[in-house]
Amino acid sequence: MATLYDALGCSPACTLAELKAAYRALALSQHPDKRSGGASDFALVDRAWKTLRDPAARRAYDETMLRSRMEDEPLPPYGDYRLSQMDRRDDLYAADCRCGGTYVVSRLDLTGVGTECLVGCDECSLTISVVDDLSTR
Repeated sequence: MATLYDALGCSPACTLAELKAAYRALALSQHPDKRSGGASDFALVDRAWKTLRDPAARRAYDETMLRSRMEDEPLPPYGDYRLSQMDRRDDLYAADCRCGGTYVVSRLDLTGVGTECLVGCDECSLTISVVDDLSTR
């Protein structure tokens, strides 16, 4: 997905001066008065500059982009566990999360030795990978 930074040819780490220089160069080359048929290209460049030059708008844009990226790319598992490392509670296996919540998995979620599943914390967004090392073949 193209970002406003991409429209200006800059990275999210660039300075305001770098954004301004990139905008000016693109305005000279893409402004509709300078070339024919470039209104849509220039509109994106102009929108990028107007958003990213304002510190509050840039911060809000960066936060939106980060949230979007996190939704598209789930976090990797926080840890790798074997059933034998977890506490047995009736027919369930549990491990404490760093947030104070609990990861809970049933043997039914695993189908035999070496099978793996992702288990989410009941209080936060962290997940762990759990491998069945107790079942017999």
